[in-house]
Amino acid sequence: MPNLSEFEEFVTRSQSLVNQPVYHDEFVYPGLVIEQAGRQWLQITPPLGEALQFLQYNLVERPSPETCPTIDELEISPVTARVERHAIHVESLGKSMCLVTIPGGTKMQVITGADWWDPAVQLMKTDPDATATQQVLLSLVFEGED
Repeated sequence: MPNLSEFEEFVTRSQSLVNQPVYHDEFVYPGLVIEQAGRQWLQITPPLGEALQFLQYNLVERPSPETCPTIDELEISPVTARVERHAIHVESLGKSMCLVTIPGGTKMQVITGADWWDPAVQLMKTDPDATATQQVLLSLVFEGED
């Protein structure tokens, strides 16, 4: 049975944890592991709204669309992005299947396929519910392996 000082210490530690800021801890997706030409790729299909939180795209100066597209008008092509191997956790489920855990705050650099980026960001600002269910096919290549 714990003594009173151990209990007080537990309460103090618990209170300090409760007062910490809360962040979205992680995103978890089922995925496929693909071995091709000596490289390992992962494929996941996150909701568009979540993908926009961890994908980074180098924006080029271009005019904004006159009108914001609807989710039905947005044509989302597959995306390839770079990520550092240590930045995500991949748990093998066997037979090329896995669970991919992406910690909150992780950033991935888009390599190809983000021609829909600007309209998607605009849509997320005007109708976030629409981007919550639309999925995007995302292929991940590990940094330094492309």
